[in-house]
Formats: sequence, C-alpha cells, structure tokens
Amino acid sequence: MRHVLICDAEPMFRYGLAHQLACRGWTASIAEAGTVAAAIAHVRDLPPAVLVAHDLLPDGTVDDLLADPAVRAARPRVVVVSADGVSSDGRRDPRRSERNHTVLPRRTSVDRLIRAMGPDVEDGPCLPGRQRQVLALVCRGWSNRAIADELGINEKTVRNCLTRVFRRLSVENRTQAAMAVLRSGLPPAVPGSGDDRRVGHAPR
Repeated sequence: MRHVLICDAEPMFRYGLAHQLACRGWTASIAEAGTVAAAIAHVRDLPPAVLVAHDLLPDGTVDDLLADPAVRAARPRVVVVSADGVSSDGRRDPRRSERNHTVLPRRTSVDRLIRAMGPDVEDGPCLPGRQRQVLALVCRGWSNRAIADELGINEKTVRNCLTRVFRRLSVENRTQAAMAVLRSGLPPAVPGSGDDRRVGHAPR
C-alpha cells in the first residue's frame, strides 16, 4: 500500500487528513511530521510515494523540504497546501508554476485534496473497500469497538471483515495482518494523539 507523509505544523490538520484516508481505505500507511527536519528524517528512513506539506513550517518552508537530496531522490507526488499562494517572504513564487506538483489553498475540501494525491490504487494486498477500511484502522491501532463506531457498523461486522482479511492475507490475527502490510514494504499507519479510541483497548 502506498506510503503517505503529511507534513504540517497543525496536529489537527494532520490527524484529520490521516483519519479521512484511513476511513476511506485509501491507504494503510500514513506518517506525520510537524517540521521540515522531522519530515526529512522520516523520508530518509522510509521514502513516501505521496507527500502533503504546508508551504510554511516552523523551521523552514516547503522549498527547504523539497530541496533535500533524500526527498528529491524519493520523487514523491507532492501536494502543497498554501495559506494564500505566496512564498514565505510574502511574494508570489514564480517557480511554483514550473514545479511538477500541485498547489492547493488551505481552504481546499478534503475530497479535492485527496483527489490531488493521485488515483486510489493500492500496491499491496487487494481487498474490497470495507475490508481495506477495517484493516487501515486496525493498522492505526483502533479497537474493534472504535472501528465499528467510526464506520457505523456493529462489532460483529468488524469481526467478520477481519476474518475475511485474515483469510485473504493467509494470517491468523490482527498482528499478523499488520505484519502483512509491513511485508509489502511499508509500515502500518502511525497513530496520532488525542483520540483514545486508537489505543488502550485490547484486540478483540
């Protein structure tokens, strides 16, 4: 499954986008960074296929991030979220139009932002939509109860989905299912903070 890196100083923006991607089954591999330095460190550890970044970060700009050799070598699809379409010094950046990436205003809808990230094509296990949604949330550390509440289904349906996922992936439990995602070359999604539905519940 494709790996997505979301780089933005606002934790709620990162959480909201990661949450929407997971719920839609778009990907099961999501990492977050709040600074240029953190994003570069992550790229060096695991190059993303898609990079979503705000144009102005606490320790630099998206230009600094994209200029790093590791980021350039990874050649991710880049979506820049801009407050007003201007550079950090207040001037419009004439290079923006020459770059091979998408620039969207901060007020862009989630649907448009996700469309800009590319087609919904998975590189990992091929699973039906609902099963991908459940697996994505399992990989983000969510309990069966939390998944059921989030997707508007009952826990029995979650368990049935997981049973089918286990069978499809030839595994016996949710830990092994997450390992199957790892074997595709990508780690499970990184849980965010501030939502106790993701942690503190024993697997069911």
